[in-house]
Amino acid sequence: ITVFIVKLMENPLSEEESQLARSLMKEADELESIADYLDRLCSYTLRTPMDQILIKESREEFFAFFDEVQDYFTKVSSEIESEDPIDMTVVHRKSEELRTKAESLRSHHLERVSKGEYNSLTALTYSDMVVALRKIRSHTQNLAEAHT
Repeated sequence: ITVFIVKLMENPLSEEESQLARSLMKEADELESIADYLDRLCSYTLRTPMDQILIKESREEFFAFFDEVQDYFTKVSSEIESEDPIDMTVVHRKSEELRTKAESLRSHHLERVSKGEYNSLTALTYSDMVVALRKIRSHTQNLAEAHT
């Protein structure tokens, strides 16, 4: 996408067309970053089996957070598709709420690790998975900002 848009930008463009081209490149970049973090989430199960990473309450917490991040991405994507103006105050508020929740999940998990409920590799993998979701949240916010 980027190569194609750069080729387009070699032609004379109006200011509006140039701005649109830059926005599309940024949106494509953010979508690629989201895909990269989804790929990382999948690869973490190669390091440690899911049934060892997500046990007891950590399983419920992680999947609830995953669902919230997925809903956030879906909402932003549908607003982009609708071509209606995006309410960035709502986007930023939800993004901050998810960032705070990610930090809380990681802190709560560290407490479980200190009690000996998880070994270090499992703890690290869980933390990496939460960070990946937090990054997806961040890139989703950036996607909305690039579109506006």
